[in-house]
Amino acid sequence: MISTFKTADSLLTQALNDLGMDKIQKAYTQLGMAKTQIEQHQLASLDVMSNPVLQLSRQHLLAAQQALKAGNTDQAISELNVLRQLRLLHEQGMMIMNLPMAGELNSTFNSLESHLLSADENINGYNIPGAISELNRANDQLYAHQLAMLNVLYSFFNNTRTHLKHSIDDLNSLNTKGAISELKIVDKLLRAHEQGMLMIVGRPM
Repeated sequence: MISTFKTADSLLTQALNDLGMDKIQKAYTQLGMAKTQIEQHQLASLDVMSNPVLQLSRQHLLAAQQALKAGNTDQAISELNVLRQLRLLHEQGMMIMNLPMAGELNSTFNSLESHLLSADENINGYNIPGAISELNRANDQLYAHQLAMLNVLYSFFNNTRTHLKHSIDDLNSLNTKGAISELKIVDKLLRAHEQGMLMIVGRPM
């Protein structure tokens, strides 16, 4: 995912530089290669998000359940604290990409948080079966949230590809200014996407 982003970003930068020097044909070639890299980058991103997302979150969620079943409440609380940090990174990553937490995305996110808080309260109240039940519900919401997020990402990816297509169309029409404007949008979206994705998977830049 990171390598395809770097390659795509480099090609877009080269294309913008070429357009600035009226090297239209060279820029066109760079855009063709950038398009391929962006598509590969988007597919790699979807692999990360459907792996399942928040795969790291799921691992800590299951670890908390196992710790509770083994009677290790301290470990369970530690796992829940890590989950809270991952949730924060996820929310910040979505904000960086300007992807609103709305609709199903928001409801599943809030429901997940609610079940995690309830699990914590049950642990503090020594209600271990209740805590495990809340973690099971949280796991269900994690799946639902993942699916909702994929729908949002599809829209984001389509927006990026649309602006890239417009830049190529502008070049074909010899509209250099239009192509430059569209490419700047693509580059901005691509950079925001990369930063947001890395934040979401716990690897902020």
